[in-house]
Amino acid sequence: MKYENLILVSEVCKHYHLERSFFDTLDQNDLLEFVYYENEFFIEMEYLPRLEKIIRFQQDLDINPEGIAVIFQLLDKVENLQHENRRLRTKLDIFDF
Repeated sequence: MKYENLILVSEVCKHYHLERSFFDTLDQNDLLEFVYYENEFFIEMEYLPRLEKIIRFQQDLDINPEGIAVIFQLLDKVENLQHENRRLRTKLDIFDF
């Protein structure tokens, strides 16, 4: 991991107008991974799209962290099923007459 790809959580809080406790809740519910470096908490840039989804779920739809965790689990399952479906279709195409 390169440290230049890290964003200070306090800066993210300022940008999105969030409380630090929001990130503690995300950490407790394993919704995001944080990096502790030089006595500061950071988030990797690659997690910003996920963070923005989480913020939208929480602010726009008023979904609690536990509900957000369930949503992401279901989305992962759907993605896995879609991948499996594509794999099986490719196999079937071999036998197509």
